[in-house]
Amino acid sequence: MQTAVYGASVATSLFGKVGFTFNNGGQLLELSWRKGFSEEASQLAQLRAPCPSLPELRKYIEDYARGCGPQFPGAYVFPQAAAFSTKVYKVVEKLKPGQSFSYQQVAELAGSSKACRAVGNIMGKNPLPLVIP
Repeated sequence: MQTAVYGASVATSLFGKVGFTFNNGGQLLELSWRKGFSEEASQLAQLRAPCPSLPELRKYIEDYARGCGPQFPGAYVFPQAAAFSTKVYKVVEKLKPGQSFSYQQVAELAGSSKACRAVGNIMGKNPLPLVIP
């Protein structure tokens, strides 16, 4: 597991405060609006290149909330997980803005048609929910 070095918090109208954490190489490790996370992220070192800037993060969240579905404005670390979880994340990472799949469809595309409940559990633990929907 990589260590968060840089952090930031962005206030949004749709999600409330969203926290972002980045590793030493500027890659996004986690984003979340869970209680207390944005405060934890804000206590890390301030963003610097190659991390996206605070205005870029704010624009990303605003565009996402409007349904524009932009690409994240920087690199991110793909969640480290078991083989099936990685397959699930790779399936949902390819979703286009406005497109959705049921957990059943994701399970089938990930190679295990009977694992829809597992897909729900995996997605509930997704550390990058606005990047890998």
